[in-house]
Amino acid sequence: MPKISCSVVSCSYNQGNICSASILNIVGAKANITEETSCSTYINKEKVSNAVDDKVKTGETEAVLCEVETCIYHVRSHCSLADGIEVSNLGEAETYRDTDCLSFERRSE
Repeated sequence: MPKISCSVVSCSYNQGNICSASILNIVGAKANITEETSCSTYINKEKVSNAVDDKVKTGETEAVLCEVETCIYHVRSHCSLADGIEVSNLGEAETYRDTDCLSFERRSE
């Protein structure tokens, strides 16, 4: 899998704007717009112990799970986008609901 761009600085998996989570999970099953998607893998680094940061390794994400059935890249609960996946947030992110999948593209009906 490619490296996942992440600009959510409060996430413990963000290592130099690259997601270091081995599995990324995007949620928002019936999303119509980007803001209705979220990265449920998000962990606020200010609310967890430093032990988590010690175990986080920068590298490629092994799988991108996707529960966003309305996205054109959703294929059997996985993201089919091979390159350019980006997770971000508007304002401060305190929970996973404050994050967005910027790669979301609504499927035509």
